[in-house]
Amino acid sequence: MLPHLELLMTMMLSATPQSATPPATAVAAPTTTTTTATVAGPSPADSNPGMITGVITDDSSGAALGGATVVLECECMDRPREQTTDSRGTFVFDGLDAGAYRLKVTSHGEAAVHQAPLPAGGLVEIAVTVAEATPALKPTEGQAHRLSRDPDHEHDEIKHRHEVWGGLGVGLVFAPFATDGDDLSPTSNRVTTNQLSPWTGSMRGIDLRWQTFDIDRHHFPRTIGYFRSGFARSSGTFQPGVEGFSQGQPTELEVLTVPLFLGGNLYMLKDFPVRPYAGMGFGFDIMRLGYERANSERYVDVSARIGFEVHAGIEIRIANYLALTGEVMQLWSARRRFDVLPDVSNESFTALVGVAGAFPVRR
Repeated sequence: MLPHLELLMTMMLSATPQSATPPATAVAAPTTTTTTATVAGPSPADSNPGMITGVITDDSSGAALGGATVVLECECMDRPREQTTDSRGTFVFDGLDAGAYRLKVTSHGEAAVHQAPLPAGGLVEIAVTVAEATPALKPTEGQAHRLSRDPDHEHDEIKHRHEVWGGLGVGLVFAPFATDGDDLSPTSNRVTTNQLSPWTGSMRGIDLRWQTFDIDRHHFPRTIGYFRSGFARSSGTFQPGVEGFSQGQPTELEVLTVPLFLGGNLYMLKDFPVRPYAGMGFGFDIMRLGYERANSERYVDVSARIGFEVHAGIEIRIANYLALTGEVMQLWSARRRFDVLPDVSNESFTALVGVAGAFPVRR
C-alpha cells in the first residue's frame, strides 16, 4: 500500500491551489508621478500683435510732412494714443487689439480723418494726405509792411483787414516871428496876434488833437482827421502918444484863445516812416480880450470868431501807435469892431512840435 499512498499524496499536492501557500508580506513599489509646469505665455489676443503704420504727405506737393500730429482713437482703447511724424512723415502704432480705429492727422492747422479697421494680429498701412496751410502774413500790429504778391499768383487779391484807430496828440505851439509888442498904438483899429508877445519865451500855447483814421494793418494811414483844441496866450503893451494916454485908451492887452477846429491831413507816403503831409481846418476861436485902460476900468470881451487854417509838416511814425510831428500853420480868423479899442484878429504864423499816440477803437 505504500506505493499507492505515495501516489495519492503526490496527487493531493498537485491539486492543492498555490494560494494555499502562505503569502509573503507584500512591499508596495513606489509610484512616480511626473508633473509638467506650464508657464502661461501671451495668447494672440493678449500680445496685441496688431499694427497701424503710414506716411503723411502734402496733397499738393507730395512732400512728406514731418512734425504732423497723429492721434489714434478706438473704443477698444482706454485712451487715445498720439505721435508726431518724423522727418519722413512716418508714424507707427503697434501692440494693437482688433478694432475699428480712427486716425486724426493735423499739420499747420489743417486736419484729416481716416478710418483704419484692424483685424486681430493684422497690419494696416495707410497713406494720409493733408492740405498744408500756407502761413499768412502777420505783421506786428502797428508796424507798416508792404505785402508782395507771389509771381505765381499774380491775380490773387490780398484782402486787408481794416481797422478804425483813434489817438491823442499833444504839441507845443511856438511863435517864431512874434515881436515884443513895442509897436502897438492905442489908436490902431486892428491888432493881430503876430504882433503880440508869446505866453512865455517863444512858446504861445499848447495844442491838443483827437485823431481818427482807418488802416489796413499793413500800411501807415494816408489820411487822418482830427478835432483840435488847446489854448494860446499872448500879451502886448501899447505905446503912449506925445501927450500920453487919454482917458479910456488901452495901455495893456492880454489875449486868451481856445481853438475849436475840425481838420484833416493828407500824407505823401504810406510805407516810409518819415512822411511829409499837408492839411487844413476850419472852426471857431473862442477869444477872451482883456484891456487895461487909462483912467478907466478894465474891459473884457469874449467872443467866438470863425476861422480857417492851412498847415504842412513832417511826421516820423515810429509805429501806428506812436508818431512825432513837426508842423507850421497859418491861421486867419474874423475880427470885430470896437468904438474906442483896437480889435484883435487871430492872424498868426506858428510852429508846432508834438507827439501823438493811437490805439484801435474798432476792428
